[in-house]
Amino acid sequence: MIKSNRLKLVPLDYKYSDDLLEVWNDFEVIKYTYLNLIQTKEQCHERIDMLINRTDVNFINNFVVLLEDKAIGIAGFPIRKRDDFECGFYYHYGRKFWGNGYASEVANALKEYIFLESPNATIYADATSVNLASIKVLKSTGFCQTHITEKGFQNNGLILDLVHFTLKN
Repeated sequence: MIKSNRLKLVPLDYKYSDDLLEVWNDFEVIKYTYLNLIQTKEQCHERIDMLINRTDVNFINNFVVLLEDKAIGIAGFPIRKRDDFECGFYYHYGRKFWGNGYASEVANALKEYIFLESPNATIYADATSVNLASIKVLKSTGFCQTHITEKGFQNNGLILDLVHFTLKN
């Protein structure tokens, strides 16, 4: 378990399916991700299965974000390269929890966790150019913008530029 000031991050578990279904069933939450909208608990379990069972180089360390024991979202880091420990970073929160600083709080907690485990790690993150809230979170938690890929994001009916970020200890 990872703790921040107001939140706890616990390993992804099926017992949070109802809350995660609410997150992943909201188009506003997933529209700037590579996820598809899900509508059933079965689809939610399939997504959790996929995240839990990845054990190759793309293994994802996933955490459910809890606020007073209520799951408000998910965050994690896919490992890109084990030798030098390069990983990504992502998060999804229920819309009713936006604007409270939770994304920044979790980003800071996860980066501390990653750098404690692997001091030489490199963390990568991407945000669509129109997702100003995520860009603000990444910049405020120390990520540096490296480049932009024009039309680099294509999903959910959107074609957008993708802004790339990196963070080193």
